[in-house]
Amino acid sequence: MDIKKKINRAFELLEKFFSRHWFNPFATVYLNLRCLPLRQAVKLPVWLYGRPRLMNLSGRIELGEVRPGMVRFNMMIIGSPSNMGAQSELNIGGTIRFEGKARIRTGIRIVVDEDGLLEFGDNLILGDFINIGCARHIRIGHSARIAHRSQIFDTNYHYVVNLQKGIVPPLCKPVTVGDNCWICNTATISAGACVPDNTIISSNSLVNKDFSSIPEYSIIGGTPARLIGSGFRLVSKLPKEREITAFYREHPGEIFRFPDDADPDRWFG
Repeated sequence: MDIKKKINRAFELLEKFFSRHWFNPFATVYLNLRCLPLRQAVKLPVWLYGRPRLMNLSGRIELGEVRPGMVRFNMMIIGSPSNMGAQSELNIGGTIRFEGKARIRTGIRIVVDEDGLLEFGDNLILGDFINIGCARHIRIGHSARIAHRSQIFDTNYHYVVNLQKGIVPPLCKPVTVGDNCWICNTATISAGACVPDNTIISSNSLVNKDFSSIPEYSIIGGTPARLIGSGFRLVSKLPKEREITAFYREHPGEIFRFPDDADPDRWFG
């Protein structure tokens, strides 16, 4: 690397240093003491970055296990899609339950009403600018990946009269997203939706019904969403992602072949 590249690299690192959301010890201590039992709070299992807006912490956070930094909120990942360094917002009137590790990025808005229960499985990743509104019950399973600008609501927020039937349907219906699901960017999951394990939701989709009867490893998408195809699975292990990337870099025009004897534990979450 010549001297000019070294200088540029040094400045690049410096610029990223000042652009990041850094760990906020004051907000971290406050949230843990406010939302957790003291014996858990002193371990600081929830870390906050930047200057998130703590609009309401009258509810509580429950943890399946307690490890320092297991949940990290308002993290800034340089270069990630839609990352504008916006501050996230927490409004916890009810309960948020984390069953394990969670990485939650910037511009997130999470609102849990007084009677609401929002459940996150282990190994969760939430991208930037995601909006979650939980009035009653939302469950997002283990190893879920939710990309930027998506939204999940278990309520319609406003009552609508069905004049033909003379009824006013309820506002809230539970939402379930299974394990190992990948929700691509700008998708909406609305009240009553059920997404089974190992499902991929394509970008710009509206999921507004129960898909629990679809085949395993399916892709759904559209507005409203429908079954697109089955037999697809997200490669979620970083070493394998790098292996595939290297193949395409070295073999342009060829297609990577998935090994017949592949070990699923080395490829999938």
